[in-house]
Amino acid sequence: MAARAAGIDVYDTPFTDVDDDEGLCADAALAKSLGFTGKAAISPRHLGNINRCFSPRRQRSTMRTRCLQRWRKKSGRAAERSLCMAK
Repeated sequence: MAARAAGIDVYDTPFTDVDDDEGLCADAALAKSLGFTGKAAISPRHLGNINRCFSPRRQRSTMRTRCLQRWRKKSGRAAERSLCMAK
């Protein structure tokens, strides 16, 4: 969590059971909830599930895009903070 607060990317260790997709998803979700920004993989088979877990959700991405568009119309850091904090 300290690394996240400092803006540093931190990656979780790999999940070692190549055939346990459910376990991988649960482990990746736990890592994300603890502040990790990604997860190492030992198998290409794991990449899809890891990417799904750590990729931004469409709703969040849309909200960020709208926020940036509003901010570009305004000027100054105060405007950025106030517009981005609002949902």
